[in-house]
Amino acid sequence: MNAAIARGVKAPRYGAAASIIIPAVVLAVGLALAFFTARFLADDAAQEAHERLDRLANRVRTTIEQRLVFPLYGLRGLNAAFAARGDLTRAEFRAVIAARDLPREFPGVRGFGYAEHVTWAEAADFVAATRRDGAPEFELRTKLGADEMFIVKYAEPAETNNGVIGFDEASDPVRRAAIDAAVETGAPSLSGTVTLLQDGGDRKGLLLIMPLYDGGIVPVPAARRAAVRGFVYAPMILDELLGDVAGITDDLVEFDLYDGLPDGALLPFYSYRTTDSSVPVAAMPKIDGSVYFLPTVVAGRLIVMRAWGSPRWTAGLDRTLPPLVFGGIAAISLALAFVLWVLATGRARAMALAHGMTAELDRLAKVVERTTNGVVIAGPDRRIVWVNDGFTRLTGYSFEEALGRKPRELVQFEGTSTDLDEEMRACLAERRPFRGEIRNRAKDGRLYWVDLEIRPTTDAAGAFSGFMAIQSDITQRKEAFERLAESEAELRRALSDVEEERSRVEQQAMELAALAEQLSGEKQKSVEALELLREAIESMEDAFCLFDPDGRVVMFNAKYLDPYGRMADLIAPGVSFEFILRLGIEIGLYPEAESRIDEYVRDRVGRFGENSPAREAHSPDGRWYRITRLRTPSGHTITSRVDITELKEKEAALAKLNVELERLATTDPLTGVANRRSFVARGYDELARVHRDYEKCTLLALDIDHFKRVNDTYGHAAGDRVLVEFAHRVSACLRQTDILGRLGGEEFSILAPGITAGEAQNLAERVRVAVRASPITVDGTPIDVTVSIGISQMRASDSDVSSVQRRADDALYQAKHQGRDRFVLAEAAE
Repeated sequence: MNAAIARGVKAPRYGAAASIIIPAVVLAVGLALAFFTARFLADDAAQEAHERLDRLANRVRTTIEQRLVFPLYGLRGLNAAFAARGDLTRAEFRAVIAARDLPREFPGVRGFGYAEHVTWAEAADFVAATRRDGAPEFELRTKLGADEMFIVKYAEPAETNNGVIGFDEASDPVRRAAIDAAVETGAPSLSGTVTLLQDGGDRKGLLLIMPLYDGGIVPVPAARRAAVRGFVYAPMILDELLGDVAGITDDLVEFDLYDGLPDGALLPFYSYRTTDSSVPVAAMPKIDGSVYFLPTVVAGRLIVMRAWGSPRWTAGLDRTLPPLVFGGIAAISLALAFVLWVLATGRARAMALAHGMTAELDRLAKVVERTTNGVVIAGPDRRIVWVNDGFTRLTGYSFEEALGRKPRELVQFEGTSTDLDEEMRACLAERRPFRGEIRNRAKDGRLYWVDLEIRPTTDAAGAFSGFMAIQSDITQRKEAFERLAESEAELRRALSDVEEERSRVEQQAMELAALAEQLSGEKQKSVEALELLREAIESMEDAFCLFDPDGRVVMFNAKYLDPYGRMADLIAPGVSFEFILRLGIEIGLYPEAESRIDEYVRDRVGRFGENSPAREAHSPDGRWYRITRLRTPSGHTITSRVDITELKEKEAALAKLNVELERLATTDPLTGVANRRSFVARGYDELARVHRDYEKCTLLALDIDHFKRVNDTYGHAAGDRVLVEFAHRVSACLRQTDILGRLGGEEFSILAPGITAGEAQNLAERVRVAVRASPITVDGTPIDVTVSIGISQMRASDSDVSSVQRRADDALYQAKHQGRDRFVLAEAAE
């Protein structure tokens, strides 16, 4: 201190500084504690709300997927009907649709229609034929001279679809894009938003389109455009289809549906709001991280759902606890509230910014997690800036390996189509969309096929920002087409060999005539053999169906259709086992599948084609069937179904008869108690327990006193009535484990396991009193009845039941000699 004074420094200055520093430190510690405690509570509540809202949004997305895809079942039925008959008249088409309960099975669907592929040169003949087929006022509505048209020929129900008859679906660009996608892929296609003509042209909706080809099968890609005969479709009203979707979450979720990725250049094609729909999403109150982007692919179309919490959701959040905790802790440092506020707001801004960045990353992560196809985003220089997990699973290249490289450097190889590659480069150079099927090579050398769609992307200002590519793995489908092409090549080679053989045969005219006559006879035999086979199959008492290696129907007999009733017309050659299975579930043939339809179908389809032992099934109409499935060496599957209803009824009758025979074999037919044979058998069981476990068991012999006098005086019918009532009174005195048996005439015996001699005497007394308690009345005449009883306990030294019965009979005779209406214990008599 002296040194400080010597240097002219005042000591109190250092004390003042300390008085400021120490409270500031205390204040900082208190402030940090208050902030982090409140922040922890707020983050915990936000995380819980975030997870719950995430589950609700996913539930909404799943419901939307199901609503959009479910009309495919109706389209597949129409496809099968066209494939089976080759063509449908207007009346047949109307009958197929009338057989379905549209409001219940397909809510939101205006009906079903068929559009036929017509060129301008065919238009006049097409109109004339359509008018002859029940539509005399049919007119075309299309662009004059259109090279290719898809004219709506049928649309049912007529009362809600007449406005679309004759319309050229290809004349609308949005519809045309969906038609082209369906025709070129051979798969169902979902259109963008269109104005439906069914409702007077003022309702927005979607079209679900399924192409039809000549011959009923999907040809190879190169032949699809030439083979297309038209398409069946289902018009869907979005308001009716999706209007109640958010109701499954009690209106806690609002959402927009986007056709593609939701960037600034695309508008939602459907929106759901619980309040004023004019309020933009950005202006709605919501917690951080509560907006979700959930992608899905429906019928080849990428749809992204943007979901967030509704005002009702936001109003239900509880944010009161963190402020209360924060205020309570901050009250300790009330004198420095201004400093606390400055520090708290600064830190809050930093945390809010960090949290916003985290929420954005979290939204991107959710898109990555839920997208199953490979997705690539590239910059203007065509170099990769982002890939999802689907791309990694498909190609084997991780995000780090793909970043900064061009996609063609990773997956294209010497086997990639040069023409397709040049077309794709031209589209990229002109910033146009590209769609095609291309063969690539993965990191591990595996070759695979993808359906590749590339679209240019724009930023919020509308400027070009790069490209987005979506890749769908179609390797299995392409391999199937390649196998089909190989089969066609083999067929062409075989036809070529036949042609050469024909040329050689032409040089030998005489031999040709003889050979032709011989072949004609053989052909007739083959035709006769085939007809004989069909006749034999139809004559079978069993149901029969033959499926090809792909699980599609080849042939069947009429009995196979019996369980399907009015739905039998939908089963035809070419339909799949899965279609028949779902048809059976719909009409109740498989009640075990009611609560798990998709799981049940996956399991049955997965095991289809395997040899399986015969199994029995019970149909809703009460019939029983034995079903067997056999795999042939060629890969075909034979299913047979035998009606075993009569056999099951006989088995049930036989089981009932066996029960009755067992009862007759062990029961006295008059009194209903055990007969001599079953009583003696039970006696040996109890004697074995005495020998093995040293258990106790007592046998009581009973005889009705002066029973012969009853028969002589009142007749044998009265005697039988006395025997029945006697057995009833004795049974009422017994325990559940005791056994009463009639050994013959008026002689009865009781087996009483587990009781001593004294307890047996108590039982005998109860029986004696119950028998003589009141006369037995027969036809108005009272008959007094008493009983004499002999008692004997089983012994370990007894070798058989007869020795026990003898002792009890001896005691019974003593009771008779002593005056009747009493009991005697054999051991006491000895």
